[in-house]
Amino acid sequence: MYQTINFSQFVDAFVDMGRQYNFATHAENNDLVGWYDGLRVLFDHLEEVHDGAYELDVIALCCEFSHDTAQEIANNYGLEYAGRDEDDANLAMRDYLNGEGMLIGETKYGFVYRQH
Repeated sequence: MYQTINFSQFVDAFVDMGRQYNFATHAENNDLVGWYDGLRVLFDHLEEVHDGAYELDVIALCCEFSHDTAQEIANNYGLEYAGRDEDDANLAMRDYLNGEGMLIGETKYGFVYRQH
């Protein structure tokens, strides 16, 4: 049986499993921010790619996708980040993620991307 869900139900599925913070980035004060925006980008991507027909598996999505700042991505993948201002780092990260076919979308907090 298939059930059509809206964005609110999609978010609820992550919250119910305590996984919403997998799509958060770290603010300067190390608070987790942006998870709602990250999930919005992911939801829109899944609807576009799968034409509305997708089996929701929260754990699988958390393993496959992430929402991080340029600094977090650089740290995760061992990329050079030192000495770049934020705009330059974001541009370089956007180019890297696009080049690797990983970029799903962006929020004001960072990048939503397919991990590898």
